[in-house]
Amino acid sequence: GFTYVRPGDDGIQFTDKNDVVFAAVAKRRTDQDYVDLINRCFERAGELRRKCDSPNAKKNPRGAFSRAQYGTSFGGGQKEPTPISNGKRVTQAMVEFMTLDDTREMTGILAEQFKANFPKLVPRYKELNESLGLNKLFLRPGDDPDDFNFLFAAMTLNLGPQVATISHRDSKNLQPGVCAIIALGRFNPQTGGHFVMREPRLLVEFRPGDILFVMSSVITHFNVPLACSEEERMSWTFYTAGGLFRWQVAGKRTLKSLTTAEERSAYRNNARRFIKQRWSDLLTRKQLVQHWKTLARKA
Repeated sequence: GFTYVRPGDDGIQFTDKNDVVFAAVAKRRTDQDYVDLINRCFERAGELRRKCDSPNAKKNPRGAFSRAQYGTSFGGGQKEPTPISNGKRVTQAMVEFMTLDDTREMTGILAEQFKANFPKLVPRYKELNESLGLNKLFLRPGDDPDDFNFLFAAMTLNLGPQVATISHRDSKNLQPGVCAIIALGRFNPQTGGHFVMREPRLLVEFRPGDILFVMSSVITHFNVPLACSEEERMSWTFYTAGGLFRWQVAGKRTLKSLTTAEERSAYRNNARRFIKQRWSDLLTRKQLVQHWKTLARKA
């Protein structure tokens, strides 16, 4: 069976036998200002859903609900990192959403919790963002890039109205990295909306306003459907494609463009150097990746 977890306001970190953190629910603010902020973000997301005219849910591989995406992607044949394509209407709506003060405050809180729970990962994400200029899509006129806290390359708003993702792994995300998820809505978290991690056999209560981090590329996860038809649930997810790190290591080129033996050898050497200099302290996390992959094959 699954272990039921109620994180509470102090949050919780989930670790393997080597004390490597593979998921965490962040410590939660308990003041009324935070409750009001979460409610406003939910209302703004509802306005976004109406502006987007409910993008076709049938094309959503994560479940039968509408979504809107924003940020930078790389992979699937792209020749360079490019903004995620939503169509003009959705893109404009997402730009407006990202300029809201409430959105900025919430992403700032997310960044603080990312640093608190995964301090060794944050410099890797920050370095990538600065190297490739990924934050430029999220800056408002007059913003100082050094003061902006957005650490991921992209975000998705799963707009509902009753978001419950199907069982999946986000295979394109950085394997030893994490994605972040913020639950939004008006629902009873004791009867629905739980976050389920299949391989570690965990059923986590996931309240509106909770922030959860998970190694989504290697841990199979999904949500429990809501119990009441009148309830609403959305989720706000943040992630960085693993391909962006490969692009950085390859000297801002695709791997397919490395056609000579000399270029491919240089890439391999750069990759080894990159791992040694930037990821050597995360070797236990890489071992964890292999551990979860093994469990995923058995599950």
